Amino acid sequence: MESSFWRPFWAKARAHDCWTKLKAYLPDDIGERCIGEMTGADRRLVSSLEGFEDLQLIGRLQLQERRVERGDVVFCVTEGGETSSVIGTASAH
Repeated sequence: MESSFWRPFWAKARAHDCWTKLKAYLPDDIGERCIGEMTGADRRLVSSLEGFEDLQLIGRLQLQERRVERGDVVFCVTEGGETSSVIGTASAH
């Protein structure tokens, strides 16, 4: 989401005529405010972490680790709608 949609969108917006009106309402670092996360995070890319996606606790802990707080927006994506870690993320707040 961040590299395919978020950052390119804001790069194009900054180049558009409308940016002079929009920038007063947005933080300067708006293009960097989307952070992608997957169950197991970067550790998952280095070694196998069997069963992480089966624990709701993992989703909640990842939100805490990222310091997600009231007012932040979290999008949860799961292939079948039953991934426990994603359900844990969605139900954490």
